Amino acid sequence: MESKESFINFNIIVLILIFLFSDEGQVFAFGSNFYGCLGSENCDDEVSSPCRIETFLRLPVQEVACGDNHVVALTKMGSVYTWGCGEFGKSKGFK
Repeated sequence: MESKESFINFNIIVLILIFLFSDEGQVFAFGSNFYGCLGSENCDDEVSSPCRIETFLRLPVQEVACGDNHVVALTKMGSVYTWGCGEFGKSKGFK
């Protein structure tokens, strides 16, 4: 009896993102910048030390949440910003 094997091709992408906050609400990030998830055009694809996210220099951040390929930030003034993968309705760039 001949065995038939079938395989499904897929890629597993593990993104490791780390966000740090200062007391003043400035945001620093490091890890994988895949899909632009670190939120800074000044960062390389892989960042091993904290990189400041310039967008939030004058917009103090209260909280950040990370999804599979996107990030959401809540400022202390109540505005919401998203960035990362734009697939499936997620945002590309800051909104």
